[in-house]
Amino acid sequence: MTIFVTTGGLKRGPFTLDELNQEIQVGRIEFDSSLAWFEGCDNWIPIRMVPGVLAPTPPANDPMAIWAFVLSLLGLLCCGIILSVPAVIMGHIALSNVTKNKQLQGRGLAIAAVAIGYVTTAFWLMYLLFFGGFAILSSLAK
Repeated sequence: MTIFVTTGGLKRGPFTLDELNQEIQVGRIEFDSSLAWFEGCDNWIPIRMVPGVLAPTPPANDPMAIWAFVLSLLGLLCCGIILSVPAVIMGHIALSNVTKNKQLQGRGLAIAAVAIGYVTTAFWLMYLLFFGGFAILSSLAK
């Protein structure tokens, strides 16, 4: 079956069913607003009503963004600088991955991981410098 599509005011096609599903999955054809016509069809119909057309799969979160967020929370709650520094590094890598690959989501998780990681790292560095400095001064005073 050959299928013709109108999307954004432009007519495209002919497509085979497999080609059309591929175009939908990569986002070149809008699933919700495009119309389709194929032989035996009286009028243009919404593309989602064409037999065999698959809805696009939702983009997945980048696993690195998820892990960066988890590490940043663990660093904030219990492990301090030991986990917050890797969280910042992984968060930046995840931001890069999400920017390069439009099929990935997780930008918000990566930004949160970076922000929490920086704040936690700064807190623990100040804590160590402040109380570590007092410990050194008190040992020198004795």
